[in-house]
Amino acid sequence: MDIPQSWKEIPEHDGTGYFQSFVETDSLGVPIKKLCLDSVTYKLKYFSTPIPQAMEEMGFVSHANNMFQYELNNFIHIVVGFEMKNNNYNGLNCSFYTSLPCEGKKSKKKNAEMLYLFFSNGAETICMIGNGVPLEESALVKIENTFKFY
Repeated sequence: MDIPQSWKEIPEHDGTGYFQSFVETDSLGVPIKKLCLDSVTYKLKYFSTPIPQAMEEMGFVSHANNMFQYELNNFIHIVVGFEMKNNNYNGLNCSFYTSLPCEGKKSKKKNAEMLYLFFSNGAETICMIGNGVPLEESALVKIENTFKFY
């Protein structure tokens, strides 16, 4: 997939299942910290299963018509998944808004857009996970249009 020019790739080697992370950088290539959120903006996680099993592993509980229940920070969210289809994948965009705690900051909570994009070739799934920093619409369209399994 093509990522925005301002993103820097960081390989993950910590055994968490995330294999790639991206940080947003300024014009000098220095990571930008967004308010109380960490500088790692997006991570990719690999699953050797189709989307339903990958979502279950991530903690999404399926209900009818692409509706899911997801718990984050002791709050249960009802999430509507929007279908994505392009190149050689089918996918779901399961993004939602929530408040994130910002300990030690002036603001105790930060409104955040939690991004969960699931891309699958039917046998394998990649999930792109955000930390709460909103993804610009142009970047989302670029990622959806260029994501491809090899």
